[in-house]
Amino acid sequence: MTKDDLNVSNVELLDSLDLLKDGKLTRAAVLLFHRTPQKWMFGTYTKIGRFGKGSDLLYQDEVIGSLFLQAERVIELIYLKYLKEKPTATQKELQEALNETRTHIQAIIKELVNEGMIERKGGKRFGFWEVKK
Repeated sequence: MTKDDLNVSNVELLDSLDLLKDGKLTRAAVLLFHRTPQKWMFGTYTKIGRFGKGSDLLYQDEVIGSLFLQAERVIELIYLKYLKEKPTATQKELQEALNETRTHIQAIIKELVNEGMIERKGGKRFGFWEVKK
């Protein structure tokens, strides 16, 4: 990117991303950037859940907001629910269960700790995660 690319107005940026049509925001723009896209469009949420044996629903959550916020919150919920289910999980176990890299697991855990959503009790070796949310 050049400095000229950064010196564009919001309208020019949205237009270059095809997020404006006839001077109005497209549905994609609303989904991506509006805080509450569900005010303007039906069904703009994400539901996540975990099933036990058969069709037993163990838990279910609904996430609303822009697509960017939804993606972030869904990932956090998955980690939090897994840590609630197995608070003694090691980084290696999280890595295998969630199919993520160790670096990504460490970054997510650091973010959750910094946001006060989880806290490590006990030591690194024999401790566990307390989910505060």
